[in-house]
Amino acid sequence: MRLSSILSEAWRGIMAGSARFITIVTTLTLLSGGAAAIELRISTEILNKATQYQAIGANILVLGAPNGIDGTSCDNLSDLYDVQASGAIREIDSLVVSALPDTQTPRYAITSGFAKVLKAKQDATQQGLLISNELASTLNLQQGDTLALKDGQHALVKGTYDYPDDGRMPGYSYAALEEVPDTDIFDACWVRTWPQSDQVRDAIWSALTPTAKSDNGNSITLSQLNSSQGEAFDGEAMWMNRLTIGLPALAAILGALFGTIIVRLRRMELASALHCGVSKSALVLQLCIESSAAILICALLTVPLSYALSAWLVDAVDFAAVTTTIVQPCLTVYTAYVLSAMGNVALIKESHLFAYFKER
Repeated sequence: MRLSSILSEAWRGIMAGSARFITIVTTLTLLSGGAAAIELRISTEILNKATQYQAIGANILVLGAPNGIDGTSCDNLSDLYDVQASGAIREIDSLVVSALPDTQTPRYAITSGFAKVLKAKQDATQQGLLISNELASTLNLQQGDTLALKDGQHALVKGTYDYPDDGRMPGYSYAALEEVPDTDIFDACWVRTWPQSDQVRDAIWSALTPTAKSDNGNSITLSQLNSSQGEAFDGEAMWMNRLTIGLPALAAILGALFGTIIVRLRRMELASALHCGVSKSALVLQLCIESSAAILICALLTVPLSYALSAWLVDAVDFAAVTTTIVQPCLTVYTAYVLSAMGNVALIKESHLFAYFKER
């Protein structure tokens, strides 16, 4: 049987409805689209937990060593691959602002990298103070304004930072930060790291001064800025143990089952074709063409929508991994359906035509 004849038969079957084309497209679209939607939801839930973990500062390590932190060494930790920012800090004389003459406002000296650890909004070209959002709100100040002090001096507000009450170590939600040379000695080194790794935890100790390294006392501590959500975020374990880890296999099983059902519904028609002299290979190829046409339409409906939703809900860093994951069940259901349909057609025998007729 010539290829043109097989294509013609496949087209007639689709147009006449005997190929159950609409049923196949609808079912495969629901299976693949539903699987992709479930996978996308679970994936984004894991990513949102990771985002929340970072948002509360749980990924910030704090090495505390009073008068034992080398500012330059601490700032240089930001050169490590898994370190987003690092900086040192120490407490200095408090401020008394003219608007609050009876209140001592905590003030800290920081290195140039510390503002990035807090993700402060600032004009780095200016000299002045970074103040917390809470202090800025109390004094009705914003970036670029001047802060009047009780002693008559004035300080430029070069930026602000957010320090919510979400479980972080206290002392910085109502404070002012002043940048000083990195060559000074500090009390603590803060390191924002992601993903978390033992290598960074080991490297942070290099920020200690020689004197602090030789101190065997209990004054040196390594902790999290916020430990309310656990010491570490094991995203890999959450990903490998997610509910949808076996979804591609389940989709394949459902696709194969649906392919079997479709061929079973058409077995009398297919057996009749064999009785009329159509070869088994021609029938298999015809079913392959019909199935491929249905899958093409399903893919055109499902894949672009999945891609768009993934681009909308997932950031650029995780986009490729998540998109690959949500496409997998689509591919397995399509492949399993085609292979199942072709395999079941290959099992149909002309000699069973009368039995098929009786069972109809």
